[in-house]
Amino acid sequence: MIRIGLVGCTGYTGLELLRYLSGHPHVQVARLFARSHVGCLFSSVFPGFVGLDIPIEDLDSGFSEGVDCLFFCLPHGESLERLTPEILDSGVRVIDLGADFRFHSLDLFFKAYQTVHPVPALMKEAVYGIPELFEEKIRDARLVANPGCYATSAILGLWPLVKQGLLGRLPVVDAKSGISGAGKTLKSESMFCEVDGHVSSYQTFVHRHRYEIADILGADLLFSPHLIPANRGIFSSVYVSLKVPMSWNELAAMYREFYKGPFVQLLNQGLLPSTQLVNGSNFVKMAIQVSSDFPTEAVIFVALDNLGKGAAGQAVQNFNVMFGLDPMAGLGALPFYL
Repeated sequence: MIRIGLVGCTGYTGLELLRYLSGHPHVQVARLFARSHVGCLFSSVFPGFVGLDIPIEDLDSGFSEGVDCLFFCLPHGESLERLTPEILDSGVRVIDLGADFRFHSLDLFFKAYQTVHPVPALMKEAVYGIPELFEEKIRDARLVANPGCYATSAILGLWPLVKQGLLGRLPVVDAKSGISGAGKTLKSESMFCEVDGHVSSYQTFVHRHRYEIADILGADLLFSPHLIPANRGIFSSVYVSLKVPMSWNELAAMYREFYKGPFVQLLNQGLLPSTQLVNGSNFVKMAIQVSSDFPTEAVIFVALDNLGKGAAGQAVQNFNVMFGLDPMAGLGALPFYL
């Protein structure tokens, strides 16, 4: 069994990660860390996790003893304080679900977070964790930077077109997220009364994930995120202008060539995705729309769970790649219907 530790176990992402790992055939949850409920058994704080009778340790504990892999589920900036080179040098492998190591470009990191990265050597070493795109690098990595949820949807939607050099003008990504993407920390803008029954846009053009997406794609985009009154789910509409006219069959063949694994699934012509088809899972549902009226225009629809493929599910997928396991291990559950 592979012994794992989870730093930040009481947030939405940490809880979702434990839900996946509790059904993983090759995992022993060895240590759990958080800033709250320190000293309590995890199963006493979250009774739904029957049998996870592990004491919660504080964030000032030494993380690496007794584990083979650490998952960091901390807000931006906090992994930088705690994920030290000594942890990696000890032989422990790390998957960071925060934003601290997702960038290759120091300049784009500064644009996104208005701060200079304090450990650029670790940032340069970190491998960006979309297994469909970077599996070979992930396999040998000591540190994997799990992508953002918005970023995962946009990058998967645009990757084949960027790599084939088919994009014309700047693509437009209109993305919508459930409220759990804002995290568990209490903020007025994520309170029930503020979001129930409403849809709102925020940080158009300047959202931090725009810079993350541009860094990984090597191409810029117009990015507009929206908050929707749902617990979970990401739905991105990716509007693209093509350099040459392409039919649905041509685009579908290209996307299916890029995405041959089990998790990214292109729907048949005429079918459209929804968050209902993916919530609670690591699956991505995609669809392509073209029109004979606009032969060089297309829309790529991408639906995923922000806590699944957008966070915890993808982290487990990265873990499976790093340790040479079946890619479906711990990830075979079907989506929630409701």
